[in-house]
Formats: sequence, structure tokens, C-alpha cells
Amino acid sequence: QRAMVFTAAFLGNSYALVRRSPRTAEPVSLTILDTESVTPVAMADGSIVYRYDPTGGEKETYEGMDVFHLAGQTVDGRVGLSVLQLARDTIGIGIAADQFTGSFFEKGAHVKTYLSHPSRMNAKQLQDFREIWRAQFSGTKNAGKTPILMDGMTANVLATSNTESQLQGLRDQQIRAISNLWGVPPHKLGDPTRTSFSSLEEENASYLSQCLDPWLHAFEAEARIKLVSTAERNSESVIVEFNREALVSVDYATKTKGLADLFQRGLITRNE
Repeated sequence: QRAMVFTAAFLGNSYALVRRSPRTAEPVSLTILDTESVTPVAMADGSIVYRYDPTGGEKETYEGMDVFHLAGQTVDGRVGLSVLQLARDTIGIGIAADQFTGSFFEKGAHVKTYLSHPSRMNAKQLQDFREIWRAQFSGTKNAGKTPILMDGMTANVLATSNTESQLQGLRDQQIRAISNLWGVPPHKLGDPTRTSFSSLEEENASYLSQCLDPWLHAFEAEARIKLVSTAERNSESVIVEFNREALVSVDYATKTKGLADLFQRGLITRNE
């Protein structure tokens, strides 16, 4: 389940082969298929088959009822859209910001300073000086050391700093942009400035309705069709449903106060 949601959330689709008992045709297991090797095909009669063409494997064609298909946002009701493809620029900016920040601090943020020498150095002297300078002053472990310049060498500071580069602002902006792609509250991704609810209960309720519920509904609907027989659905002897109350459970004091109020109004009995 977790692997399928992870894949569908990024690539738009996740597929699993439903293996059934030869005797009863009841589902006994799910085998995850490589998403990029599966192609849903609509047939003339309106049914859907899944063509599986794995790298280095044999091609297979599966009936629609034999493939558990978890799809994300879709425009045709059949194939989900890849968030990585639709938002590659937004995600790419976040990756680039992380890489630049790592490089910025790895070099001890000394890219803002350059050194000048009154005379011309040959290639050997220049290389030796660079190695000595990097060994003594580059990197966060050498931060704060004071260099001593000799032979008329001077240091020149450029008007660039971590604050002026707005690295943290860019990172925070990308956290919010990426959280919007999946409906995840920004504070769950490490942005504490965007907490808009007064209690954990309200936050979890919003997280459930805006982010989790679409995936839970998709899972439940597909499971009812592919994993539950017609007789079981008609008799309601088998029900597929996630326990949403586990996420939005309230604290003990609030719960007992609510139950007492229902009892006083005559809406529940003592036994209930």
C-alpha cells in the first residue's frame, strides 16, 4: 500500500497484479508492476486492458479486473498525471537551491572574497597557494580563522552575503510550492511559519480532507471493484474502508464532554 501510494503520488499511476485462487477466483495476493512498463488500453467495448512490457521480460496483457490501478489526478478518468512531469521546474528549483546551499557552505562562504597579489605568480606558485589556502580556510570547520596576508597581497570583499542571496527565503518558498502540489500542509514539511490552525485536531482534520482523503477514496473504490466479489458487495458482507477516526481522534477531556452532552440530550444511552 505504501509503495503504491508513493509511486502514484510522483508518477501519477501505480499498478499491482491481482493473483487469484484457481479454485475460487478470490484474490490471494498483489504483485506490484513496474509503472513505466504498463500501458492501459481502452477497448472497443469500453473495457480496459493493461499491456505490460517490462525491460528484459516477456510482454503480457492483463484484463482490467486483474490489475489494481491506483491513479492520481487525471483528465480522462483512466490514466493519472505525473506530478514530476507537470511540476518539474518547481521541483528542479528546489533541488538546485539545496545543491547551491550545500556548495555555498562547503566552501565556507568565502566565494565573496578574492585575493590580489602585486606581482605575477607562475602556475606552480598559484597552485601551491590555492592548496594551502583551501586547507587552512575552506569549509565550515575552518570558519572564523583569520588569514595573514604577506608579500603585499590584499583581500577584496564582494558585496555578496548569505542574506543577500536570499537562500533561506528561496528554500521556504519552494517548500510551500511543493507542498501545494500534493496538498500537504507546509508545516509538515518543515515550514513552521505556515501553521494556520489553533489545535492539532484541526490540523489533522485539514490534512485528512485536503491531502489524504482523495488517496483513501481511490484505494477504497479500486479495492471494492477488484478485490471484493459482486456477491460480497451486494450483501455488504465485506466492506473496504480506512479508519479515518484514528487520525482525527480528539483528546480525552473533549471526548468525554461530547459524550456527556449526547447523553444529557437523550441521543445515546449509558450502555452506548
